[in-house]
Amino acid sequence: MKLTLIISDNCETCVRTRATLISFVNLYSDIELIIQHINEIEINLAIVPALFINNELFCYGEIDKYQIDKILEINYAKETSGT
Repeated sequence: MKLTLIISDNCETCVRTRATLISFVNLYSDIELIIQHINEIEINLAIVPALFINNELFCYGEIDKYQIDKILEINYAKETSGT
């Protein structure tokens, strides 16, 4: 599973979100975490942080870590069971 986090400078929410996602990477071995600065991407975003899961926009701003954990847990179970 690929998580892409779009961040900007001077963004406390970006810092918190990045730390949360890094903790998930340590829990689930199948996560690829990509962190990009908003100035490095070609799409127009009005709000950061922006989180994409497998290249689809999942959320803007503060993340719901319980919802993301649930998604990652389900994906991890699928990956490890081979289905």
